[in-house]
Amino acid sequence: MDIIVVNDFLDVSQLQANDPEYKSVSNMDRSKIIPDMEVLVRRGQYVRLKVEEVNDEIIIGKVLTTSTWPQPFEQYDYIQFEKKNVIDIYDIDRWGVLY
Repeated sequence: MDIIVVNDFLDVSQLQANDPEYKSVSNMDRSKIIPDMEVLVRRGQYVRLKVEEVNDEIIIGKVLTTSTWPQPFEQYDYIQFEKKNVIDIYDIDRWGVLY
C-alpha cells in the first residue's frame, strides 16, 4: 500500500486560536480516534477519511470522498496526516458525531 503524506491540511488548533467560534472536536476527542472511525479534514474543501491506523499523533486513512479541488490524492488513496487536522469524528456506521 502506497501512502501519500499530506502536511497541508487545515491545522484546527491554530485556526481556533484566531477564531474561537470555529466548531470542531476537542483535543480530548482527537485522542480517542481509533481505526475504523471516519474523520473529516480540510484542504481547500472537506475530505472524509476512514481511519486505518493510528500512531501517536499520526493517522493513516483511506480517502472516501471525491474532490472537485486539485488534491495530491484521489478517492480510495491512503494518506498520512496528523490528529491536529481532524475537524470532526464519526462512527463507522455514520450514525452521527461521537461528541
